[in-house]
Amino acid sequence: MASAVGVMAALGVGVAGCGFGDDDATVTIDGAERRLVTIEPAADGTDLVEYTTSAMGGMRFSVDPAHHFYTRGDLIIVSVVDPAGEDGWEAASIGLVTQTADGVRIDSVEELLDLIAAVPTAEVTATDTAIEVLGYHLAGYDVRAEPSTREHQLVAADRFGSPQFSLVAYTPNARIFLADTPAGVLVAGSSQADDVSGIEAIDVALGTLVATIEPTGDGLDTALPDGGNLEPEEIRDFEARGQIDPDGPPALDAPFVAVEPGVYQLANFGPTFTLDIGDGWFTQPNFPGVVVFTGATSKGPGDRDLLFLTGPLDVVPTGPAQVAAGDPVPVATAGDVIDALGTDVEITDQAPVDLDGLTATRFDVRIPADASCTAAEPCEYAFRMSSGLVVSLRSTHDHRIWWIEDGADGPSMILAMAPRGHDFVDRATDLLATMSFNDKPR
Repeated sequence: MASAVGVMAALGVGVAGCGFGDDDATVTIDGAERRLVTIEPAADGTDLVEYTTSAMGGMRFSVDPAHHFYTRGDLIIVSVVDPAGEDGWEAASIGLVTQTADGVRIDSVEELLDLIAAVPTAEVTATDTAIEVLGYHLAGYDVRAEPSTREHQLVAADRFGSPQFSLVAYTPNARIFLADTPAGVLVAGSSQADDVSGIEAIDVALGTLVATIEPTGDGLDTALPDGGNLEPEEIRDFEARGQIDPDGPPALDAPFVAVEPGVYQLANFGPTFTLDIGDGWFTQPNFPGVVVFTGATSKGPGDRDLLFLTGPLDVVPTGPAQVAAGDPVPVATAGDVIDALGTDVEITDQAPVDLDGLTATRFDVRIPADASCTAAEPCEYAFRMSSGLVVSLRSTHDHRIWWIEDGADGPSMILAMAPRGHDFVDRATDLLATMSFNDKPR
């Protein structure tokens, strides 16, 4: 079940020709001399916002609030908002690569380059440039390929040892920078844009990441622990699927599709209900016990999600790479969840709400933004579901939970999540306000 969450995330793709300052310094990498260049960050006076993440063993970084960021596994992506207000796939990123999309360990830049070069349409060319990130000199490479397809999803953002939830693709005209570290292959890059101004904005996003990123723990100078697998030991099927009314609105039962605006019936959360869905919504997993909606430009699992989840079992504080930082705490009530999250986590706006006759407890959750992402100060808490799905709350995000004690198969929850300050949580709340059950709960 959990493997169905895998999606494509864009890492280090594009032509990063503008915004690179030439320096006189040179470095020698693998016997070749390269120009050490500086990628210009955001201008002085830009009001950057600082975040922490469990990626790469725990990192602190800053982002221009005009940009959108996403973290998954050992990957940080910052996308640039276009003049229309939408953030597209053009992005800057820094990440650590340790495994292929099939779960095979990657130990070196050479192995990663061989993997890319094996794509039939790909051409990889070393450049004469390098950049410095986290104390390492990263060598530049140009990648040319046909438009991205499934075969381009070469590596996982998740650390070796963890399930390959998020796959990473290389799109046409890529410039990436690579270095070997004791922790894995460090990758930085920026993506293709349609015009020069777009490329400049993406390079500024990358320059800002490079200039501000720093470890909260030991960094990449020592090997990091292999990733963990938090799936519960016992996984069971959800059997309380509702019935579709043949005379009602159309059923929405397909996963991974763009949703045309309209009213739909959904039966995978238990009692069948309808939603009046507007523009810009996609389904992700849509199976008995798990229904996920995202925004049109969501970058992957845990970016901007509205999740309908049955059978939450427990909450586990986690360190980097889904490694448990404490014992699982069973949860059956909203109070159990709040207690499991601990006193350092901010809980606000807790109140009973009515979901068209179904009683729920709604509350907002924020994990401290300055948590160090260590076992002593977790910056993520994982909900484990009876379906095997693991859903994490993160210090980088706002969360809104609707906890339902008497769901179709025991407790259920609805979770809206998005990076701090994004309006997606309110948008998801508005969508949920259209929820109408075919048979009213008693």
